[in-house]
Amino acid sequence: MILDELRAEQKKVTSISNRVFTRGGRPIKSIRTAFEVALDKTKIEDLRLHDFRHTCITRWASAAGIPQQAIMAAAGHHSIAQNNDYVNMKDEHLKHALKMFTPRLHSQSVENQSAASY
Repeated sequence: MILDELRAEQKKVTSISNRVFTRGGRPIKSIRTAFEVALDKTKIEDLRLHDFRHTCITRWASAAGIPQQAIMAAAGHHSIAQNNDYVNMKDEHLKHALKMFTPRLHSQSVENQSAASY
């Protein structure tokens, strides 16, 4: 398991405690400098570090099907409006979600399905 391998590596270098990201056996305190160097080397101009947070929350909401309340708790959002500001739902996300949560609709024709009215 990957976590077991990580723990074994951490035991080899005692100065890093339980850190995942290290450089030269020392914990990395911030990834901002590495991020900015990478942007400079790749000549990317329209990417912010915070964009990764938007991407993660969008993937949780669209592809993973994680409930909104769980996403809000993990992200530290206190309102639905705040959470919705982070979700960049696109047409393909909606199509994927509908396919994932309505498998019967894809295997039967509409004529063969019984309908219920409430």
